[in-house]
Amino acid sequence: MAEATWSPVNLRPVQEVARDVAKYVLRQESDECLDLAVSGIKRGIDRLNLETWRWGLSFDDQPTVAGDTEVSLQPDFSEPRRLMAQDPNGKEIYRIKYLGWAEFMREFPNASVDGTPVCYSIPNSQGIGSLSFNCPMSDGFVTQYPSVRLWYYRRLVYPSDSPEAPLDCWPEAVDFLEWHAKTHVAATYAPLKVAFAKNQADEILRSLIAKNLSQTDWE
Repeated sequence: MAEATWSPVNLRPVQEVARDVAKYVLRQESDECLDLAVSGIKRGIDRLNLETWRWGLSFDDQPTVAGDTEVSLQPDFSEPRRLMAQDPNGKEIYRIKYLGWAEFMREFPNASVDGTPVCYSIPNSQGIGSLSFNCPMSDGFVTQYPSVRLWYYRRLVYPSDSPEAPLDCWPEAVDFLEWHAKTHVAATYAPLKVAFAKNQADEILRSLIAKNLSQTDWE
């Protein structure tokens, strides 16, 4: 079965969205308001990251290294989907089982002998940024499986400070971010416009969550 991931197209620059936000309170020429709009967009990203978005499925290939027990995670990692050992041709051969950190530590408290990893866990994806195997990878394992592929759900990341930095998310999510930011700036510059903006943002978010729940998983 084909395993497709969402691919962003026609990404809007964050400053373009910020200007549209500032227009809501008629302050599109105000640097202070534009900064506040960007802050509101980032708060919206934080809210979206409370959910696991199925269309944010992605994958990352990492080389295996003999003696290592860890594999790095991408900055946009949110939650694991599955981890596959790959042969020299890049073909997925077998699945390495995921365990929660507490169970992982109970099962493998002092794994120090090289071998074939059968389980992995993630102690703190945002703080440590790596996953841990139940044992160091042996020379034989690395020869047979020179890479692993981690399928994972993405989280949205903040845009850079560049004026042309894009909002790396799907269009419906950008609509939510824009209205969420409008709520944020209206609270300062136009309190009577807060309720309408909040209702718009809430309605879009409810629709996004409903569509997300209706997505059929690929396993």
